[in-house]
Amino acid sequence: MFYPAASLGIYSVFLGALFVLAAGITILQVSANPYVSALGPQRTASSRLTMTQAFNSLGTTVAPFFGAMLIFAGSDNQASDATAVQLPYILLASALFILAITFSFLSLPEIQQPKEQSSADSNAWQHRHLKLGALTIFIYVGAEVAIGSFLVNFLHQPDIAGFNEAQAAKYIAYYWGGAMIGRFIGALVMQKV
Repeated sequence: MFYPAASLGIYSVFLGALFVLAAGITILQVSANPYVSALGPQRTASSRLTMTQAFNSLGTTVAPFFGAMLIFAGSDNQASDATAVQLPYILLASALFILAITFSFLSLPEIQQPKEQSSADSNAWQHRHLKLGALTIFIYVGAEVAIGSFLVNFLHQPDIAGFNEAQAAKYIAYYWGGAMIGRFIGALVMQKV
């Protein structure tokens, strides 16, 4: 969807493409997280989830280097041309397609369904910890993504660092790299604590 959006140069089409991308990632994480959680002992489930998020951070650490190289490599005019995002999104779509094909051939463990729960346990939202946890995750992810999203603009300001977009985009990798290192350390610590 980003390819035609870049050709058309219409903001609402870009927003639609971003919505589809975000919805796909959300559905993937919502379905993958319980699977990862159920793959081993319950006491180490949080460690496994943290480890999977660390690999997510690996992608967000490496992506700014490729994004800066592919989008900002040319002249300043290329950075403002919407078609500069076509190649990165074609490459991303190709990589995801190859990953999907690979997973279709893998033999993943099958998770046994738990026994039917009574209807009294059917409303998960009655639990205070679930509501507070969902709110906390929403705020945390919003803050994490907002920092990564505004970092280029912040470092581009002349009174801050005065970097051009290509230079500033590379510093996003340090931000996400720090998150990745923290998550890998957290996954190891959570095995014991």
